Amino acid sequence: TTVSPATCINFSDGSIVIEVEGGNPPYEYSIDGGSFQLSNVFPDLSPGTYSITVRDAFGLTGHYTPIIVSAAPSPEITVDVDGNNLTVQVDGPGIYQYSIDGGLTYQTSNVFTDLPIAIYMVLVLDEAGCLYTSDPVTIDFVNTSETNHELDFTISPNPNSGSFILQLKSPFVDQFKIDIMDSMGKIIYNRNWPANRTIEQTIILDFLPNGFYFLRIGNGEIASVKKLIIAR
Repeated sequence: TTVSPATCINFSDGSIVIEVEGGNPPYEYSIDGGSFQLSNVFPDLSPGTYSITVRDAFGLTGHYTPIIVSAAPSPEITVDVDGNNLTVQVDGPGIYQYSIDGGLTYQTSNVFTDLPIAIYMVLVLDEAGCLYTSDPVTIDFVNTSETNHELDFTISPNPNSGSFILQLKSPFVDQFKIDIMDSMGKIIYNRNWPANRTIEQTIILDFLPNGFYFLRIGNGEIASVKKLIIAR
């Protein structure tokens, strides 16, 4: 049996070629309990673990499991934290793009500045379209703008079961935005709020699993972040 790795973790170009000994040909082949086929080649596979079943001419079956399709080695990614700034270093030649919002947006600069408190996982995209991920890093630096009293808000109850009341008593003079991010810094909920308005809003996130999240209120100049805990 021959296993060819995928080019990278987000490519589906790995393959498995099954070589059978014994039994009575012709053989049929099935992957992960799917329909049987005459070909012993399974192309276009993503990295992962697979189970192959072989059936001979008399209906006798044999199993090949687990068969692991790996991805080619990834470059080493280092993320340095300095205050509320991140600098990404990739140990390998090439031109890369970087994302901290789960791949929604990428930038060519390897530096992210003025980030709110959160846990971040950096995605790195190379010229071939291969995607790599860093280990999670935490920004827990609070700058002076994040302590602005005008952005003092409450989350009640917290912890909660996925439904809570967000309250901002003092009106914010400019239009601002509410973002809720997961533990990796990916935005999973956002809403714009008009200027000179208070907030007493019920937010329902019952589709989210248990865990901790971050709720950020602010605009491009000032922001305040608090931890949100969902526990059922």
